[in-house]
Amino acid sequence: MKAAIKNLVAFLILGTLTVFAVWVVFSSWVPKTPLGLFGVMAFFIGAPIGNLWMLYHWVMREKPPVAYFLLVFVPYGFVWYYFNRARHLNQISN
Repeated sequence: MKAAIKNLVAFLILGTLTVFAVWVVFSSWVPKTPLGLFGVMAFFIGAPIGNLWMLYHWVMREKPPVAYFLLVFVPYGFVWYYFNRARHLNQISN
């Protein structure tokens, strides 16, 4: 039951981040302050870097590596992958 709640919370957070990313891309909203601009830039730079790490980790440690492919298309999906898969795989291998 506890794992189901953790997965639900992760799904809600990742869903909210995805909705935010879609809203920023398709709306006419522009950040008015330098802090807001920096936050939006960090948001859109952080997601691809994390997804590239996740792809690298899949190829090196997952069998088969295709199982989590769709997670790459979710902004910040690598956070879920890290807490549910990568951390446990690293503990097992050490």
